[in-house]
Amino acid sequence: MDIVVLFPSFDSVDIGISLLKHWGVKNTTGRPFILCEIPQEVGDKIRKLLEVDPWIEVIPAHIMTPEGIFGSRNNINSFEEIFGEIPKNIHAVETGLSADVEILSLIPELDNFTLISCGDLHSSGFQMVGRESTVLSINQLTYKEIISAIRKNKIAYTVEFPPSEGKYFLTGHRGDKPGHNGEPCYYSPLFSPPSKICPICKKRLNIGVLERALELQKIQGGKRKLGELKPDAKPFIRVVPLFEILTKKGMGEREYLAICREFGNELRLWENKVEEVESKLSKINFNPEIVEAIVQVKKGDYSFNPPGYDGVFGELKLGEYLDIFQVKREPLTRESQISLF
Repeated sequence: MDIVVLFPSFDSVDIGISLLKHWGVKNTTGRPFILCEIPQEVGDKIRKLLEVDPWIEVIPAHIMTPEGIFGSRNNINSFEEIFGEIPKNIHAVETGLSADVEILSLIPELDNFTLISCGDLHSSGFQMVGRESTVLSINQLTYKEIISAIRKNKIAYTVEFPPSEGKYFLTGHRGDKPGHNGEPCYYSPLFSPPSKICPICKKRLNIGVLERALELQKIQGGKRKLGELKPDAKPFIRVVPLFEILTKKGMGEREYLAICREFGNELRLWENKVEEVESKLSKINFNPEIVEAIVQVKKGDYSFNPPGYDGVFGELKLGEYLDIFQVKREPLTRESQISLF
């Protein structure tokens, strides 16, 4: 499972590094990792890190993706399985690209945590920087102010990647898996095979975030419907990366930079009201087709079809609606294949 650890000083970093080395840390993927035999071992090591300094903050990252704490590969159904009880020194969890406040509100246990949104540091493309972010309500830009805001849920709002674009949103197998011959399969929770076995390659399907969240809701006794938010949920906006919209219309870096210059940065574009966006882009004689596409996204007039699944990002479709609970892509039967010829 992936964990973010924030340190208040270089001294605490040095102690943390010493602990990681003692535990046999490996760093072959650009991210340090430690092998743990059982979930409780993860909890024990996190406790030892937290003992180094009271201002160290540990945040479980993209908790619903396959390698996250609640991801399908870990088979952990509550924090109790790791910590023995709801941990008092863990205050926040990070939503990840394939989940947002709506999806995490399905899981009762997460009512106890601040929800933040962050981008991976290894996503180096300029169009990916800040595609998820958290705006805090703070008085001073200091480490302790930032950590206090997280601990006390002083979140102004979060910027969320549309979950259905995230590459682990639905259950499925991508087409380049061994034995698939280019043919994918993916399912909304209503149509996911009860066996969780792929009908093409007969291996276990990669369980999607939406299905996993609904599974956890049932296990934990939750009752909310998708769209009902937890009691202290903070505002959030869903943002399709601007560069993605531009490339959809055959535009690129030049147009991206022109828009950012006009608004100050990409986030300010999405913060502005629709009328203000239209007005500013019209003043600089921007391509009307691009203006229309940006406005469609701001109004929510778009979908991802197919949605993301098994490591494949969803495909943006402007001006189209898709019911995410009615998605099913199954392999063609032999009879159907024959009838094509």
